[in-house]
Amino acid sequence: SFCKICFIEQGFGLETMSTLLFLFGFSSVVAGITFLILGYKQWGKLVYYFPKHVLVGCIGGIGIFLIVTALSMTTDQEISFTQRDSWEMLWQKKNTWLVLWFFFF
Repeated sequence: SFCKICFIEQGFGLETMSTLLFLFGFSSVVAGITFLILGYKQWGKLVYYFPKHVLVGCIGGIGIFLIVTALSMTTDQEISFTQRDSWEMLWQKKNTWLVLWFFFF
């Protein structure tokens, strides 16, 4: 990820923060330009050629990825679907419940 590479190369400091902010801003601009070109060329119609179930599955997979990544960043623990120990350890930490409670309500 961007953060890990910046922390390894530059350490913890203001230079790292400015690099990360630039990279996040630059990636947002590139994504915006890409969507602008897709809209200008009217390539959004290509979505209708994909089955609805495929698109829903992709969006659901992205949601699961975001939830697992957020939980692993919050608890500072690597979470894996194949290791049962990581899920058991996740439920034993009290700060996880506080974060989940906060975002649920």
